[in-house]
Amino acid sequence: MTDAPMKIPVDYKESSEVLQKYLGIDGSPVAFKFATKKEDIPAGMEELDKTIRHCMMVTLARKEKKAFYATADKHECNGGAWALGLKELTPSLKTGEFYFKLGKFASAPACRRTIEHIPHIATGETFATMYAPLESTPFTPQIVIVVANPRGMLKLAQSTLFTLGGRVHSEFLRHPVDLCRHDRADVYHGTPQLFAWLRRVAEVLRHRGRRDGNGLPRRNAARTYCGNKGRCRCTGFEVTG
Repeated sequence: MTDAPMKIPVDYKESSEVLQKYLGIDGSPVAFKFATKKEDIPAGMEELDKTIRHCMMVTLARKEKKAFYATADKHECNGGAWALGLKELTPSLKTGEFYFKLGKFASAPACRRTIEHIPHIATGETFATMYAPLESTPFTPQIVIVVANPRGMLKLAQSTLFTLGGRVHSEFLRHPVDLCRHDRADVYHGTPQLFAWLRRVAEVLRHRGRRDGNGLPRRNAARTYCGNKGRCRCTGFEVTG
């Protein structure tokens, strides 16, 4: 099956190069997509040949440049598979006993309340999850996963606000499944913004990467980030205008 063309054209190879260069990330941004049926998987795309956790699947695409899909039986973490719509929530997770026994919570009810507040894809809605390095993805991603250090994430947030304005809101729980729910299940509901965001962020990062006469990064319209002229204390960018 061939993905339907997007109304907003995106050069994924170029976008990946820009994100890696200006965010200083280690490895590739990862293209991710939910396949609701077998026909959603691109022809020739290989199924993962081992059973591992979702977070490790992301690492395979990010660090080893592998493109693959994984059905429910390839997901080792039941909590993550549930958040991604692949499996039913197990009784021990539903009651909170599982993570309580692991010492992750002071009580089973505390864990249960946390589980109840985790947004997730409806069970059975997902046939498989697909992963690929962004620069060589064989499918149109619904989500782009970026793993970066604090400075890289700061630059990513600033680049997003440069175009969209507003504020960046962060929400998370102290729970292992929350990684799957926030960077996949929760973001999935905001998919329509992804493609415009990716293109705009790449453009802003390219612009911000230009150098001034001293060989230092230049940022025009820098009052978007700083109220003072001079050099930004946070990032080292020159503030002009």
